[in-house]
Amino acid sequence: EAGKVVEEDMQTLLREIEELKKKVANPWHIDAKNVSLTKKLGSGACGEVWKGSYMGQDVAVKILNAKVTNQITKDFDAELALMREFRSPYTVTFFGVCERPHPCLVMEFCDRGCLYTVLNKHRDLAPLDWSYFLSHAHQIAKGLQALHGWVPSIVHRDMKSQNILVTQNYQLKIADFGTARFAVQDKERECRGTSPTQGKKKGYRRYDTFTQVRGTYSYMSPEIRFRQPVTVKSDIYAVGIILWEMVYRCINGVYEDPYAEFPALRTIGEALYKAVAEKGTRPTIPSSCPPAVAALIRRCWHSEPKMRPTAVQLIASVESLQKEYNSHEEEWEDAILYHDSDDPDYDSDDSDDDDSDESSEEGSEEEEESEEESEVESEEDYEDED
Repeated sequence: EAGKVVEEDMQTLLREIEELKKKVANPWHIDAKNVSLTKKLGSGACGEVWKGSYMGQDVAVKILNAKVTNQITKDFDAELALMREFRSPYTVTFFGVCERPHPCLVMEFCDRGCLYTVLNKHRDLAPLDWSYFLSHAHQIAKGLQALHGWVPSIVHRDMKSQNILVTQNYQLKIADFGTARFAVQDKERECRGTSPTQGKKKGYRRYDTFTQVRGTYSYMSPEIRFRQPVTVKSDIYAVGIILWEMVYRCINGVYEDPYAEFPALRTIGEALYKAVAEKGTRPTIPSSCPPAVAALIRRCWHSEPKMRPTAVQLIASVESLQKEYNSHEEEWEDAILYHDSDDPDYDSDDSDDDDSDESSEEGSEEEEESEEESEVESEEDYEDED
């Protein structure tokens, strides 16, 4: 009898050792039994996003579809590889991966959905005055600085308002790293003694192989059309468009999609991209916009990458804007063209406590519709990433 007990204890110990080995081999693995799905938030080409629960806290669960293209599978794997290594308070937190039975990414849940959703809400439900604008801009810049300052640098490649998530207390988090890549330039590679082959094995990508067209037309930098490599400055260009979105909403009190003023271009993505790259077409900055803000937007979306600020310079510029706003608040407030008292739908008693789950789901649906219209993955005859 004693021998039987010892044998059972030994078997239990061996099972625990095997489980420990699995955790050591894959510390990011999560037992699917510890993850519950509570509400579907949206779906897209790569799969579905659900609100769920893990270890007593709300999470977002990104589930890969069973039938997906090789490129989507690569993007999913790339997102997993990047999120396992990268950490920043300005990007969504990654908890781990599980199988249900398809691969799932378990990430931080952001109550208010994406920035695009927030900007589209009525202004008494989602306020965006100059204080919010400056705070949002600063957080986005800090997020980019964290990505671009990582070693090796991380190029997001699909920065847009739909890929910036917002928490209940308006913390902004950069998300969706499916198209993001680690990258090293030749000089950096020489300093590390890393050959192109070794770099590829580590999951790094050289900037000069970033010539495949990926992303969303409205946010894509002009150099990509001319087969120039995508760099960190391409992310800065996209931030210029995001800053414009926030400025337009702040000044006019309503949201407008980038390039909505050019309906003929927006219906054909390639036509829009051609106008942006070859004719320098950009969204019109509101005439009442404070000059320093307008100047920063123009610097960010400059046609020449070298003329755009770095993420560090962008942070400094936003901090400078904050000082100017503090000194000239009345002038900045005069730039706002709407007044709540003139809005027949305005109700001063409306609260900001709207259903956060509904917000997240609404954001996912809007994002899906937007992506269907404007996202592009052009194979053409560009050099393949791999």
